[in-house]
Amino acid sequence: MAQGNLIFISGGVRSGKSSFAESYAAQVAESKDKNLYYLATSLSFDDEMTKRIKHHQATRGKSIHNWQTIEASKDISEAVYKEHEDSVILLDCLTVWLSNEFYQKGITEETLVNSEKWNEVKQHVMNEIKNLRARTDTLVIVSNDIFHEGIHTSAYVNLYSQMLGELHQYIVSEANQAFAIESTVPILMKQS
Repeated sequence: MAQGNLIFISGGVRSGKSSFAESYAAQVAESKDKNLYYLATSLSFDDEMTKRIKHHQATRGKSIHNWQTIEASKDISEAVYKEHEDSVILLDCLTVWLSNEFYQKGITEETLVNSEKWNEVKQHVMNEIKNLRARTDTLVIVSNDIFHEGIHTSAYVNLYSQMLGELHQYIVSEANQAFAIESTVPILMKQS
């Protein structure tokens, strides 16, 4: 099965990465005459997250591009059906999706920290990305750059940071393009 293009976009909180990713994905969809999907991974668990979700929805609603939304907080490749294939899909964001996978039924913090269960979660996320990429024309993945934060005393938080870093490395190694966003400025880090 042919692989679609993979674009990775990362940046700090409020860096402008989602706005850049939306614009970039829309341009790709328009240039290739492809359907455009927003794969939203966030769950509304507090007022701040609800505001952020509404902001993203409003931004897409005002867009001149015809965004169609797919909502999936985990096992995301199951949410992408045949009618979504050969499209441009923007996955926003890896950071939230990984958190959702950590908290899936039957997995506790203690289980993740004291076993190899975390490796199963990482492999599952990598497989989901491979499956999505194989079924799309272009997959754009957005993630937070959390690696400039201090070291945490929580083994769980450190494990999460380690896994996210390993996933970033994997995605960049597979990506056709990788961008880092610094204060709304996209910096092309990889082009293949």
